Amino acid sequence: MPLTAGTILGSYEILAPLGAGGMGEVYRARDLRLKRQVAVKVLPERLAGDPQALARFEREARALAALSHPNLLALFDVGRSGDTAFAVLELLEGETLRSRLAAGALSQRKALEIALQIARGLAAAHARGIVHRDLKPENLFLTRDGHLKILDFGLARSAPAVEPDAATTQDLPGTDGLTEPGMVLGTVAYMSPEQVRGQSADFRSDLFAFGAILYEMLAGRPAFRRDTPLETMTAVLREEPPDLPAAVPAALDRIVRHCLEKSPEARFHSASDLAFQLETELAERSSTGGRQPVSRGPGRRRLWVPALAASLLIGVGALLGRWLWHSAAVPLPTFKQLTFRRGSIHSARFAPDGTTIVYGAAWDGAPIRLFMARADSAESTALPLPDADVLAISRNGEMALSLGRRYLGNTYASTGTLAQAPLAGGSPREILGDVHEADWAPDGTRLALVRNTTVGERLEYPIGKVILESRRLHAPRVSPRGDLVAVINAIPGRSELFVLDREGRRKLTMPLQGWPLGLAWLPSGEEVWFATFDANGSSLGAVRMTGERRTLLHLAGTVSLLDVAAGGRALLALNTLGHEIAGLTPGETRERGLSWFDFAVAKDLSNDGRRILFDEGGNYGQGDGVYLRGTDGSPAVHLGEGTAGFLSPDGKWAETRDLHTDQRVLLPVGPGVPRPLPKVPLENSVVRNWFPDGRRLLVSGEEHGRLPRFYELDLEGGKLHPLTPYGVVGDLFTSPISPDGRQVMGLDLDGRLWIYPVGGGTPRLVPGFSPEDKLVRWSGDGQAAFLWRRLNTSIQVFRLDLAKGDRKLLREISFADPAGIYTTTNLLLTPDGSSYVYSYGRMLSTLYLVEGLK
Repeated sequence: MPLTAGTILGSYEILAPLGAGGMGEVYRARDLRLKRQVAVKVLPERLAGDPQALARFEREARALAALSHPNLLALFDVGRSGDTAFAVLELLEGETLRSRLAAGALSQRKALEIALQIARGLAAAHARGIVHRDLKPENLFLTRDGHLKILDFGLARSAPAVEPDAATTQDLPGTDGLTEPGMVLGTVAYMSPEQVRGQSADFRSDLFAFGAILYEMLAGRPAFRRDTPLETMTAVLREEPPDLPAAVPAALDRIVRHCLEKSPEARFHSASDLAFQLETELAERSSTGGRQPVSRGPGRRRLWVPALAASLLIGVGALLGRWLWHSAAVPLPTFKQLTFRRGSIHSARFAPDGTTIVYGAAWDGAPIRLFMARADSAESTALPLPDADVLAISRNGEMALSLGRRYLGNTYASTGTLAQAPLAGGSPREILGDVHEADWAPDGTRLALVRNTTVGERLEYPIGKVILESRRLHAPRVSPRGDLVAVINAIPGRSELFVLDREGRRKLTMPLQGWPLGLAWLPSGEEVWFATFDANGSSLGAVRMTGERRTLLHLAGTVSLLDVAAGGRALLALNTLGHEIAGLTPGETRERGLSWFDFAVAKDLSNDGRRILFDEGGNYGQGDGVYLRGTDGSPAVHLGEGTAGFLSPDGKWAETRDLHTDQRVLLPVGPGVPRPLPKVPLENSVVRNWFPDGRRLLVSGEEHGRLPRFYELDLEGGKLHPLTPYGVVGDLFTSPISPDGRQVMGLDLDGRLWIYPVGGGTPRLVPGFSPEDKLVRWSGDGQAAFLWRRLNTSIQVFRLDLAKGDRKLLREISFADPAGIYTTTNLLLTPDGSSYVYSYGRMLSTLYLVEGLK
């Protein structure tokens, strides 16, 4: 008999039924101890006396209890109340993948995002020796915040970890022989051939089911389903699924086909390998704006040889060769996934034993914290230390840490307090503030570091001795002998790798193509290894002090090199990077995502809050340009090339800048032709916004040899008129002009906010403004300024009275999904403060141990 509302099972009060299946009824319940809502799964009365059903129910509880992973349903408790056996589970809000598929095929990006989460969950389960064996869309749940959970381990079997070449697994003592060979359990459309035959099933059966699910997400139809179960099982055994739609790239098609191999030995060697392939495919889409479809011949077997050849030509064969070309003469690198959560990883180091790994990770929006892992395990342990990132580990086991590390708008700039702590345990000892990165000398007593300054960054070795100054320095590493320091001078379009001696003399200068993503010395000191990223993906290279360089590996996506150890081992982070827009639009109560491609930055919001001007800065030229989009979610309109500035007061023009010529251009929002703007005879000039009359622009810049200040630019005659004293600057993406156009706000070099009359007069200091504040705009009534501050997982918006300095918290904007957000670029508000949009950068990382690099 179903349970009624108010029934008490242990410490749980039943609230309402949620659903029922063959092996249990599920209810919404209230945890009376912890005051939270949970799901309670109850073994039905009709099965309570069945020993096999009870054993299966308890086995599912044991399987869940052994697992802890964001893509697996969490088990909180198990118990009995009289004759009723129950399990207490995480309560999920959302829908099953089956419900989502009712509307047809998913977009390729969404299918990849879901598939990657499934693979990560399976990898975690398989690492604990647990095989699901009934994977299907009904057992995959999509939460409202976009996370995927694998459900129903009712058919799961505990099995020993399987070596890649093993064909089957054996039942363990205690499984009661419930699933002996010859029994067919599972859902036929997603069964593997070995399950259909009643043979023993191992983790490779889950990979077959995964392939069938990914096929269905891409095609909108099942891979093998026929009119009857018998016909479906025959198709699983003997037939190939129909070709995927032509728009599916060949690389993604290969992943699906490889999962659906009839022979278990021919499938992926592990769910971790599968996850890596999916992540590189997804990362490449993020970095290049999506792959172009690759035409495929009518038969699948014709695809393999040319596809493999193409992969090898671009270097991806170093990954794919593990499962496509086993007869290769040269051993190829192997990849072991070490992390399985959502968030960002900027640093990881090998400990002196070469097996222990320490890394810093910001998981699920939390601050950066330290974790320890081992090369021979899938588990990570949080270290009992304050929030910090690891910068280096000395040969004697001393860690150099960045306490409270935070990033300053991009992944190349950070700040924290340099400290040291023993790896064996102990409290950190603070050394120096405002340090970006550091590395130990071999003796473990001296440090090289990159320190932030008001004009850029400087490299010191040892502390206090400056050997290099530049705008942006990255990844300082001391040579194994301690006589040299390698560092990256990260300048867009012209980055370089420097090797300097202790006096700052350059011993090697090497240009780097694309964006630099880390370096490390080979333990022998013979080479410096480095990673770079461009439109073709990531490259791992090596250079000798003679300047001789070579390529170690090419990979799709964005891959950072974090550390190198003896024997050709390296720690790599595979990153998915993006820049997104979200906002609260007029008349709405919930935020809406307003991104377009993968690197959108909002530049202006119309006064009515109904249109945003933004640009796309990613895709290495494939998506660059200026766009206008309605905040109702309507499609974006491409206005032209370049970077966006501000909308004109009448909304008819968009001020932009051509990246190639540095020419400022007005692009028409509707009919019309572009209009070039007068040249601005200033260095480092920036347009700050339009004056309300639409005939003038506020510009900041520097006369040669002078400090910056604000100017008024007449659009008709091109005349430039100074408005402020020298030494006045402004935040980007702000609206510093008063509603009547008679005053402007600017910051002095000490970070204080001033109001300057446009027609001349005495400036006045704004009371109550703090250096931590960022200006958004004047309020519509001209009596206040809107300010914002970024917290860890939210943005605070304030209204500051310009006369009294009184501050009022207007709202706090919490990130719906804070995982991996490393910067909030800007906040734009309507004049009344009721609607807003903001831009933020996200980086999601997975840490891998790579072995066999040569």
